[in-house]
Amino acid sequence: MKRHRTFVALSGVLWFVVGVILLRKGIGLLFDAGGRMHYEEAGTFPLLTLSVSLVGDIRKGVVVSALSGCIVGMAKGRCVLRKSVRRIVNRIYSLPPSFSYGEIYPKGYYFLLAGMAGMGAVMRVIPLPSDIKGFIDLSVGVALVTGAGLYFVCAAIPPVVERR
Repeated sequence: MKRHRTFVALSGVLWFVVGVILLRKGIGLLFDAGGRMHYEEAGTFPLLTLSVSLVGDIRKGVVVSALSGCIVGMAKGRCVLRKSVRRIVNRIYSLPPSFSYGEIYPKGYYFLLAGMAGMGAVMRVIPLPSDIKGFIDLSVGVALVTGAGLYFVCAAIPPVVERR
């Protein structure tokens, strides 16, 4: 059982680390776009332009955009990623005490990870405005950190699962 908890916690650590990296990147892109908004032509940053039109100030617009990204990320983490966390946690806890490392995650999970890494690579190449990229990175980062918290709770308080 201790081994199972360890792997649930390690899954949470992985999601947390990737989430924090994306969070920092997203916030940096949003604040960079806010700083460049003074010097670039109107319409270069559509999300910030919308936020600034609502609140009337570039700094407040950046904060509104960042908070919006956080809210979207928390909603995604609580609603969408919760199912994934629950599935993986139940799988790990249902494994026999002497499981191999290859049994921890299903093959589809590895394809999901590869797809997400591929999407990250594509995001670098696609000519999206930096405020949009920042919003996406921030919301995905917050979602992953939220999901990591769910992993940590399941590591501390394991669910009742029948073993295979």
